[in-house]
Amino acid sequence: MEKIRSDTWNVNGFPLVFKPWSPTVIDELNVTHVPVWMLFPNLDPYFWSKAGLSKVASAIGNPICADEHTTNKSKLAFARILIVVDLSKEIPKANKLNTPYHGSLLQSVTYEWVPRFCTPCQNIGHTKDRCNPGKPKARPVYRPKQPVAPRPSGDAETSKSTSPPKEVPQKSPVKKTVATNLSK
Repeated sequence: MEKIRSDTWNVNGFPLVFKPWSPTVIDELNVTHVPVWMLFPNLDPYFWSKAGLSKVASAIGNPICADEHTTNKSKLAFARILIVVDLSKEIPKANKLNTPYHGSLLQSVTYEWVPRFCTPCQNIGHTKDRCNPGKPKARPVYRPKQPVAPRPSGDAETSKSTSPPKEVPQKSPVKKTVATNLSK
């Protein structure tokens, strides 16, 4: 079987992250680099080459590929490029480009989809306004069920008046535990 390298893939427009398995893999999933499809509307014709598109994309992140219409230059309204971006840094809404013909241009950039990213905890899936950085996530702890005492038989009124109340054993307080990484 061919080994799958640790990488981020794009499946149906969403990132799919592969990481090597380890017992602490959940604690190590700090993914900050993801591929994002970026659109460059009304891109100057000077940049409609492989080198030009690479230069435009490299100013934002690591370019992976361009879509078929961009490669074939069949739709010139915008260039669409898949770029690996660092979510821990702000993604620009515009890019300053220099051309030999027009001098300096401000190129707008739009994104098809960017995952929610929390800068304080460096995790994907929520933003900083929903983050609890001081509280680690509690993991469920298995607790066996306590046996249920059988109910007394007979009429409810006679059992109340004739038999003294039974002592109910006190349960020991259950300590809540929080899982911590012991590998350090």
